[in-house]
Amino acid sequence: MKYPITEAYIAAMRLEFGPNKAAEEAHQAIIPVVNAAYAAGLRGEGGYYPLDEDEELRAFAEASGRPLERILANRLLPLMARWVNAAYAQGQQDAQECLS
Repeated sequence: MKYPITEAYIAAMRLEFGPNKAAEEAHQAIIPVVNAAYAAGLRGEGGYYPLDEDEELRAFAEASGRPLERILANRLLPLMARWVNAAYAQGQQDAQECLS
């Protein structure tokens, strides 16, 4: 995947899967987070990234008041955490390639 993600990504999703309002709204929410992770990787920032998937799941469960088992059954949050981490790793890799 090419980062940072732009509107072209959503357009490609529309072509591949057809219009889906719920999916587009979800992408509109997560894409800025993914792009921020990529930018942090480019800058070599640590601390928050990479996300600890288990910690993020527990925090979400606590904040939402929903049982962790129910959140894990959904599998969406773990996928989003992996996507954010992949973007961060790609940013780090791209930064290293620029230095080479």
